[in-house]
Amino acid sequence: MRPEQPWAAQLEILASRQKTTERELLRALEAARARTEHLECAVENARTTGIAIGILVERHRITPDEAFAAIVRAGRASNRTVREVAQALVESGELLS
Repeated sequence: MRPEQPWAAQLEILASRQKTTERELLRALEAARARTEHLECAVENARTTGIAIGILVERHRITPDEAFAAIVRAGRASNRTVREVAQALVESGELLS
């Protein structure tokens, strides 16, 4: 007795594997996009913080560590994040208090 269309079962198996692979690739692509977006945001925040530190270093003749500590203190005092304090400093030239 000859099995009926053995290739049909194999095609179904291959199609199922391809769908699984496509789903896995789509999930991986979405995760990569989210990570890229997160990293781009982190780089921009680091750049802004670096500029703010530079402003304070130049203006007050302090070390970069002291300038960062000042930004952190200003953030705590005003209940804002380091990013928000740094952005305000870069935009206005004034350290939030």
